[in-house]
Amino acid sequence: MRVEKARNSGSLNRIVAEMGSIDLSRKGRSTGFEELETGSQSTSHRVPTLFARAGGNAQKKVSPAVRFKNISKFHRHKQFKGRANTKAGQVAAMLKAVRTRKAQNKPFVIPSGLSGRMAGMIPGIWKRKGKSLKLANPFKGRRGKTMRILWMLKAVTTVSERSNLRKIWRKEIDFILRLKR
Repeated sequence: MRVEKARNSGSLNRIVAEMGSIDLSRKGRSTGFEELETGSQSTSHRVPTLFARAGGNAQKKVSPAVRFKNISKFHRHKQFKGRANTKAGQVAAMLKAVRTRKAQNKPFVIPSGLSGRMAGMIPGIWKRKGKSLKLANPFKGRRGKTMRILWMLKAVTTVSERSNLRKIWRKEIDFILRLKR
């Protein structure tokens, strides 16, 4: 987000503030505001589970511990020695170490292409909770839908409606004076 504050000099009719979003990924223009306004389908195929969100609440943010940006800090199957040093053997050794608490309690990565008893485990980031292992952030999944927040409509109606400037200024001054007490 980039915000350019309004200058408080001159006529009230000329006071203008500007705001916009900047695409830091450099993959194209950011559509964040458009998605919020329309509630359109997200292009991301990575949809975290409720377990990944703080307190299991869909409204809360994904816990920083299970985000993909920290993937280098997670346990990987290649760090463990399993039977015959196969992928499945290494994953089994990693799961055993995590379950028995011989490995540090931090998220771990389950790779794709497992066979046998572990074939049912969804590839992604998992974490131990108590005695069980839970999926936090799958590598692939159904696309989520962005929650619709009519930010533009609210802004336009607020700006375009006729308002009593004396009343607005009085309210703002009262608010600022309350903060200074």
